[in-house]
Amino acid sequence: MKKLILLMLILCACISSNAQVLGSAQTLGKGKGNFGMMPALFVYSGNDQLMLFINGGYGISNGVDLGLKLGVFGNSNFIGMDVEFSKSKNFSLAGGFHSFNDLAMDLTGLVGFNLGNGARLSTGLDMDIVFANSTKVPVWVPINLEIWVKNNMTFMLEADIDTKLFDQSYHLITAGFQVYF
Repeated sequence: MKKLILLMLILCACISSNAQVLGSAQTLGKGKGNFGMMPALFVYSGNDQLMLFINGGYGISNGVDLGLKLGVFGNSNFIGMDVEFSKSKNFSLAGGFHSFNDLAMDLTGLVGFNLGNGARLSTGLDMDIVFANSTKVPVWVPINLEIWVKNNMTFMLEADIDTKLFDQSYHLITAGFQVYF
């Protein structure tokens, strides 16, 4: 019951929150966690901005994890959460809520590929439904490369490329380290 109450409090807190992918197609195992710090560059029609992302995750059960993201030191703060569901070893779906100037809902599908010993590539589609004065629906193609540095640490490089399918948005480039525990 305590876990359910905690999960509900986190979900309610994140109703006013924003999420980008910042991760791979694999979920954390039950009781496992991660923590990362990644400087990021938002590229948007000359209004580029730098931000520092702090993210963490926790494996709620096998095949389901909760991710929290905080972006600071930019023009606006960024806060978000998502719940990711593993559909197979190499495919996951995630949904969450986020805020980055406006309230939005985030939907993501990712597929992952092992690139040999110690490296993994993930890609897919990430869509936001932004509830501003007029609803916007930007769609990105995330490309994430994760390279294992140690047994419990990876270097992660990610580019979220705006598709301009429905609305024009920003591109995101980020790199940093993730620690798994």
